Amino acid sequence: ATAVTLTSATMGPIIPPSIPMILFAYVVGSVSVAGLFLAGLIPGILIGVGLLNACYVHGRLYHDQPVAPMSGKEKLARVVDGFAAMMTLVIILGGITSGVFTATEAGAVAAVYALFLTVVVYREIRLPELPGILWECCLTNAVVLFLIATTSVFTFIMTYENVPQWLADHLFAVIDNRYLLLLVINLLLLFIGLFIDLTPAVIMMVPILLPIAQRLDMDLIHLGIIVVVNLTFGLITPPVGTSLFVGCRIAKISMTELIPPMLPLLAIMFGVLLFVTYVPESFMWLPRMFGFAR
Repeated sequence: ATAVTLTSATMGPIIPPSIPMILFAYVVGSVSVAGLFLAGLIPGILIGVGLLNACYVHGRLYHDQPVAPMSGKEKLARVVDGFAAMMTLVIILGGITSGVFTATEAGAVAAVYALFLTVVVYREIRLPELPGILWECCLTNAVVLFLIATTSVFTFIMTYENVPQWLADHLFAVIDNRYLLLLVINLLLLFIGLFIDLTPAVIMMVPILLPIAQRLDMDLIHLGIIVVVNLTFGLITPPVGTSLFVGCRIAKISMTELIPPMLPLLAIMFGVLLFVTYVPESFMWLPRMFGFAR
């Protein structure tokens, strides 16, 4: 159960709203946030469908027991309950693609809607708890802004020393096959994700990969999806594995117990990653439909 929860949680940064995609757009400077959001929908759904199938097979093999039937009223209540939360996605994507508000304004509207849901509809948060929650948000955002500030200096130094261009030139000198080069990019990002958390990894790696993507004539939205999907693996793999350690602590199980059942699920995610890398047409048609990609 913990393995399923953690691997499915990686869809959070892939399906909008996604902070890593916003950071990617900020670092690149010429990519539409709405385009990245639209492009992330299908890869996220593919991962979800793959994990659903894995759960079904596992359940049939090891837990094939009858489930108590639910009444029609209970089914309807669960659908309505989930639909209210799904409206957050509709507000963000619908508002941005229709031109009603910008990506920043969409985040503000979605935050107000989420606050209404948690306080009034779901009643998971009481009003006296809001100051403490806001303080926690300030602390979290302060860390993110500090990372952006320091990695921006790091990016400036690398750009000044022409490191990204040097890497691009030398990689193309050694590897002239497009498909092999894409595989190397994936392996590099997976390796970086093991040791650096998602947010700083996006800010640090994008300037390095940008000249390579331009040499490959790759759409930058495609590059953004590859970067984000790759780095989400780092959330659930040691030694950093932020989500992995949280899951172990909450479930009160050791990492050695959790890793084996997680491996088949990671294999499914890796299969989706390769599909997204080598078949961009499977998801790029969506941002192209709205004019966000070439």
